Amino acid sequence: MFISKEIVDQIIEEYVETLSLHPVFVDVDETTWTEVKSVLRIIIHRKAYPEKLKKAQLAGVQRAKERGVYKGKRSKISDERLESIKIDFVSSNLNKQEVADKWGISRAYLYQLCRKKDVA
Repeated sequence: MFISKEIVDQIIEEYVETLSLHPVFVDVDETTWTEVKSVLRIIIHRKAYPEKLKKAQLAGVQRAKERGVYKGKRSKISDERLESIKIDFVSSNLNKQEVADKWGISRAYLYQLCRKKDVA
């Protein structure tokens, strides 16, 4: 889908003109309306071209990974707690669901944690 810049500008101008007629916005100065127009352009662009935004985001993540800056989401579980979970996972007489319930996590997350940390 392509929306020309002229059409976007026309829509924004009509929208701002309509808003400016409302009594609440009578005292708003031209600088503020210019800023409102800029924000509206950004919103329209993001709504009209979400795939471009996603591509740019993925490209940025890839560049960060190459520089060694991006490490992914950090675990919320401390190393000490993870060690205890791993011990229960491997040597407990509890089944996996009971281990997950004991630690307040889902069974799927239990397997994920233990798989990432070379257990099982």
